[in-house]
Amino acid sequence: MNDDTAISIRDVTKYYGSGADAVRALHGIDISIRHNEFFTLLGPSGCGKTTLLRTIGGFEDFQQGEIILYGESIKGLPANKRPVNTVFQHYALFPHMTIVDNIGFGLKMLGKPEQEIRRRSHEMLELVKLEEFAQRKPDQLSGGQQQRVALARALAPAPKVLLLDEPLSALDLKLRQAMRHELRHIQEALAMTFIFVTHDQQEALTMSDRIAVMSKGELQQIGPPEDIYNNPSNVFVADFIGETNLVPVTIRQISDGQARCVLDGGETITLNVAAGAEIREGGRASLSIRPEHMEVCPEESGSVQFSGTVTERVFLGNDAQIVVETAGGATLIARLQLEQWNPADTGHGKRVGISVKSDFVKLLAH
Repeated sequence: MNDDTAISIRDVTKYYGSGADAVRALHGIDISIRHNEFFTLLGPSGCGKTTLLRTIGGFEDFQQGEIILYGESIKGLPANKRPVNTVFQHYALFPHMTIVDNIGFGLKMLGKPEQEIRRRSHEMLELVKLEEFAQRKPDQLSGGQQQRVALARALAPAPKVLLLDEPLSALDLKLRQAMRHELRHIQEALAMTFIFVTHDQQEALTMSDRIAVMSKGELQQIGPPEDIYNNPSNVFVADFIGETNLVPVTIRQISDGQARCVLDGGETITLNVAAGAEIREGGRASLSIRPEHMEVCPEESGSVQFSGTVTERVFLGNDAQIVVETAGGATLIARLQLEQWNPADTGHGKRVGISVKSDFVKLLAH
């Protein structure tokens, strides 16, 4: 294990139930999470991300594999003996206790001296910027403030790793956005490993050093946010991370870095796209094109790869969304900055062309 590895998850497999009724929750998960990394487990409900987090925290057992934390196996170790702590979706603060007593509760259970509990609790209050609320009760705080108290309580015992199970999901949009920056700031200030679970793609993209995308108990892709977004490894990742146009095609020819594809409607398109080993001539694939990488232009323009009819136009404030139906039956969504958007040229029923740069097109096998 490398010196900078905080957690090594090796071939972890978990089933719920047994025999014919067994349900596989995790299948052969292999991840190395670095020290001082903000690492996010991302995926839809039921994909196994929370189950994996709970196996790290000691709240779930697993049938195969091992988890190594800073060089020590923690398999079979009770949750209260692991040098990790968890912030849950529901904060579970003690309503009869003051904020400072809530934060110090874990330290008290560990038998720490009163002076250390008091000192550490006030350090955590200062970290989460709640010093003036020390003597209040939880019901006197807003949702965002309660979330900070739960965070401070989890950090007070100085765990080696902090686990966060969708801690922002109960907050409204603006508060969620503010807490994203706050969480990242705290993680950087403490130089601690955070493992964050979410189903919110924007949350993952804006906060993480690296993201692990999961589906049906399996890892789909691990990488920095920019790589996950710009170079998805398969159709699931492309579709789940942000918005994309997935255009089904048949690969007619691959030559000199170019792929000649036939759309289901019979149109042919030739693009300079990197074709992986799984892409074969005669095989099925999908073109993945992000809406912001599509330019709407006159149909007769020489750079047009697609042409069709505008079926929908939506003003979104910072930009506009145009939906175009091609002759072959493909539905394409383009997002245009306002300076590119001419309502007169993109109205319902208008014929338009769509130009895309090959650098932004990904060819993904089915």
